[in-house]
Amino acid sequence: MLPVPKNTPITLGYRQKPRDPKLAYYIHRGVDFGCPIGTSVVATVTGTVVHAGTGGLGKAFGIHVVLLTEGVYHVYGHLSRADVKRGSIVRQGARLGLSGATGNVSGPHLHYGELTKYSYLADRAPRFLSVTGTVKAVTSIQNMAGNNEQGARTGAARASVYASRRRAIPVDVALFQEATVAAKIRPTLDDKLKGLMTRAGGGEGRYAYLANKNQRIAGGMITAAKTTWYRSDDKQAAWVVWSKDGARAMDVSFHLESDSGAEADAKRVAQMTSIVAQALAIATKYGVPLANILFGGDANSVGMVERAMIAVGWRNFADGAEYEHDPTFIKWDGSGKERFDYAFGHKTASGRVVSIADDHDLSDHAGLRVERTLVA
Repeated sequence: MLPVPKNTPITLGYRQKPRDPKLAYYIHRGVDFGCPIGTSVVATVTGTVVHAGTGGLGKAFGIHVVLLTEGVYHVYGHLSRADVKRGSIVRQGARLGLSGATGNVSGPHLHYGELTKYSYLADRAPRFLSVTGTVKAVTSIQNMAGNNEQGARTGAARASVYASRRRAIPVDVALFQEATVAAKIRPTLDDKLKGLMTRAGGGEGRYAYLANKNQRIAGGMITAAKTTWYRSDDKQAAWVVWSKDGARAMDVSFHLESDSGAEADAKRVAQMTSIVAQALAIATKYGVPLANILFGGDANSVGMVERAMIAVGWRNFADGAEYEHDPTFIKWDGSGKERFDYAFGHKTASGRVVSIADDHDLSDHAGLRVERTLVA
């Protein structure tokens, strides 16, 4: 059970590091919910109140309530008011107090954490993350480099090899970019993935395939606003809205490759902004939580698109991972090693890149495999 209303956004996840470089040492031992002052905070479990007020676990928590049940301490921090008293027994769902901004905060929110001992360092993953609120999902992202004569010659072979790897290491969603030589690449993927995955959205070389065990809700294409096109291009992205174990998600496969140069770089940022805006409208239509949206693909820019995404609340799932500085693009002659491929999730989402090189030999782009947690 959640301590706040179901649709309250998570502003800082469990074990996530804040973006503020001055807090690089800090590991978040709980979950922060971005709720306005005065939001009702309820007990996630039935337990005994061992603390209510200030003091307790420290000044940083401001007014906070701590419940003890089955050897676990449940912490509700930064309240504006506590409505329970030490020693009382409260039932799951009963109101403990009102959210606030007391203690060490940068704004109103509720901090919720679970401890195995009465110590801030004895944290464990909040119970609702593993019991009532989340579903694991894996997405692969692969630029097939099938946009020229060389790509046409090897496109079918790449598709066949990729499909065999997906059978060996299944994923929930497979996103493809630059499968432009569709006559060779797409039919091979359709055939080789048959029985495992089905094409669920896309066109024009951008595709989204969905594992047959999951439910397809809708799929299609997004075209960036014409004002963002560079010369004659018409940047598009494939998308699929799908469901797994009751959790709805949306995966978007984007491809922003254009000529190099400052003008093209500026257009790429505008294209991504347009694609994101349209994707969010679709997600709202189909009831997909913000934390369950993934943008995967080729930005073809060294940092510009990433910085623009971060500025509006998205993050690269490779940040902080061992793969953060690995190249995902290597020219055919082995030179020009740069990072072009990204997996963007919302800042409230929980996800990470678990592999970056498994499919590198398929093209001049590495394949990414992203593991994330869907909010049910």
